[in-house]
Amino acid sequence: LKKKEYDKALEDVQSIEKMGGSVKPEFIAKLKNRDSFPEKNLETEKPSEKYPGASSEVNLYNSRGYDSFKSGRYNEAIADCNRALAIDPNDTLMLANRANAYGAQGKLNEAIADFKKVLEIDPKDYKVCHDLGLTYADMRDYNNALYYFNKVFEINPATENDGQFHNDRGVAYFFLKDYDRCWEDVNKAIEL
Repeated sequence: LKKKEYDKALEDVQSIEKMGGSVKPEFIAKLKNRDSFPEKNLETEKPSEKYPGASSEVNLYNSRGYDSFKSGRYNEAIADCNRALAIDPNDTLMLANRANAYGAQGKLNEAIADFKKVLEIDPKDYKVCHDLGLTYADMRDYNNALYYFNKVFEINPATENDGQFHNDRGVAYFFLKDYDRCWEDVNKAIEL
């Protein structure tokens, strides 16, 4: 579609259907009517029409960026985060969202920088600590991963009753060859 090769796109849609998949009939109709795919210009496009309930421009960019992220359009998600951060550079939600989009692209150093900025602004954000630990684990830096996983438990003692946190910390212990603590966390995760 981006190359405006509509015949090839239509062939792909037909192949999907031949393999048992389904494509919305309205999409096929739009595809056959080749001029139904206007070019998007994210620089000038405002998300207000699609998200009328959003209470601010930052909110609008967040909503559209979240949709882009969930659809795997990470560059678009990052672009919307950047627009929102130009308005409010300390918006922790947008920083965390951009960090997650960077992480999904494998840009782990950029993700870490954004997560750390969130923690500078809000040191009690245990979910960001968890995400930061996961990012360090993705980098195979298990010492830093473990540091942030342990901070999660310090910041929010209620996570002691969340199996996912124990599982993730147990993985870090495993790669650090601290097998006793690994088993403690794995068993706690299973129990929960």
